[in-house]
Amino acid sequence: MKENEKKVAIRPDLWQAFTSLNPRFPVRVYDRQLDRANRLQKDPPTEQFGERLIPIKPIQESQQKEWARNFARQLTDKSIASDLLETLNEERWFRSFQRTLAKDADTEARWALFKSEKVKEAIEEWLTDNSLEIDLRARKHRTTPSADAAADAIRRRLIRAIHRMPLHELASLRLPVGYLLD
Repeated sequence: MKENEKKVAIRPDLWQAFTSLNPRFPVRVYDRQLDRANRLQKDPPTEQFGERLIPIKPIQESQQKEWARNFARQLTDKSIASDLLETLNEERWFRSFQRTLAKDADTEARWALFKSEKVKEAIEEWLTDNSLEIDLRARKHRTTPSADAAADAIRRRLIRAIHRMPLHELASLRLPVGYLLD
């Protein structure tokens, strides 16, 4: 990823409402009163729509899969591209795609940038269609997984390494105490 490229840090509530593929929460709405997007298991009362609630049409799995396909096809490393494209044939393609991305931090960071741009475009189209003005950026007081894709990739690698370590090596790790007291 180029130094001048920066991932769009989209608010977590909007990100989840637009991208989550969890079928247990099929209804997505934006609550004007609370300035919050929500995923719901069932439709709220219709009288709440309009003034308070704005429906959100989530980005379909097929669209997200097409983004993944387009991203993989534009990679210069044909080995990684081939591996990513192969995952798209699996039933649980998203998890396989993520696992394959995790093998290369640079590709993973580039995917995060690519996807965040696509999600931002979809949200901006929804905002325009609904005549809304909402700040999409993640609030500064919160840390989100999308805030820094490269750092997130390193954290995931570190967690996987820690899970593989024997107890005697874990005991010798040096960590500031503050991280253990959260």
